[in-house]
Amino acid sequence: MEVINLLRPTVAISVFITLAAHALHRHPECRQKLQAGEAGYADFFVQEVRRFYPFFPAVMARARRDFEWRGYRFDMAKLPALPRSRFVIGNVRMDGR
Repeated sequence: MEVINLLRPTVAISVFITLAAHALHRHPECRQKLQAGEAGYADFFVQEVRRFYPFFPAVMARARRDFEWRGYRFDMAKLPALPRSRFVIGNVRMDGR
């Protein structure tokens, strides 16, 4: 067994647990509903954490041509990492501006 096959799911689970804990800290009303055992709420909460806090911090992309957008330079020859905090990814806008 390769070590990466052990590390990848371990890291993914630990990241998800951390993000769920953050969501519960920021939204104590969610914690109360989970503690009360409200029907179907645990599944809803898990899906909402997955939607709002995607596991990846950045997305890799390759430009079809050189261009500049909002002060960012994209070169066709490079593979830039697009930070989630600045771009809409998966129809979820995380940037607070």
